[in-house]
Amino acid sequence: MTVEERYSINTGKIQTFGVADYTITVSMLVASAAIGVFYVIKDRHHSNVNEYLLGGRRMHYIPVSMSLLVTYLSALSLLGAPVEVYRNNTMLFWFGISVAVGCAVVGRIFLPFFYQLGITNVFQYLEKRFDKRVRTLTLTCFLIQALFYTSVVLYAPSLAVSAVTGFNVWVIVIVMGAVSTIYTAMGGMKAVLWTDTLQGSIMIIGCIVLVIKGSAAVGGFSVAWAIAENRSRIKIDEALGINAVGYILVYILLVMVGVIMFAFYSDCHPVSFSIIDKDDQLLPLMVMDILGDVPALPGLIISSILCGSLRYMLFLRVS
Repeated sequence: MTVEERYSINTGKIQTFGVADYTITVSMLVASAAIGVFYVIKDRHHSNVNEYLLGGRRMHYIPVSMSLLVTYLSALSLLGAPVEVYRNNTMLFWFGISVAVGCAVVGRIFLPFFYQLGITNVFQYLEKRFDKRVRTLTLTCFLIQALFYTSVVLYAPSLAVSAVTGFNVWVIVIVMGAVSTIYTAMGGMKAVLWTDTLQGSIMIIGCIVLVIKGSAAVGGFSVAWAIAENRSRIKIDEALGINAVGYILVYILLVMVGVIMFAFYSDCHPVSFSIIDKDDQLLPLMVMDILGDVPALPGLIISSILCGSLRYMLFLRVS
């Protein structure tokens, strides 16, 4: 069987995980939980509120930088950004730039101010600036918003991943929630930062691998770009959404994945042909089509999606 003959657009069937893929995914989850357990054991004799919530204010700049980089990169970004390009155009590129500019402004203006006040979140500042009622109101609004958004961040990727793993979607939801709770609650901020570093690295590597293999599958990225341009998917001049270099890099990769996705499925939309049920399952489908014959790589990509869910749930808890 040739490579093309195993694609879902030719067979009408979705490839599923192999042993190596399950190994990679489970290893990521186990490693994330193990980081929390490690810091429970390491800091058991000198743990206090400052160590638990702030990492003692002496963490290395690499995990701190990586944590900031992936703070807003949820699984919805990994699943949704390529599909946005696939269905519409590449204007999403400007979102990455706008967030990078926003990070620079926050880092230079707001964070130094909060740091000098010795507070750990904006809700503390609101209580100092106004009163406890304002803090309670804003915190309540945030928690309500977080409850609804976290449900989507966890359910949508679990639904997509279930398509290529065969696991029940609720099993994935429960496992993800349990792993995230374990390393966040047990290890504190140190575990959060180092887990962010692990998961952020997996997310970036996953995007790069998908761009490289996806480009090869459609004859090169220039070919994918030409196909997308000929069908009005390449647009970068309709918006003024100029929103850290790392964030731009990730969104460039996601836009590239979206361009490749459009080129790959340009003549056969998988939802229209009933190969998948929802657009949220497009990325896992493309992963299995392009990387299904390479052991472990599909597991790496799917792990990067799961990392996005774990990362955002963690962000909500430490907020």
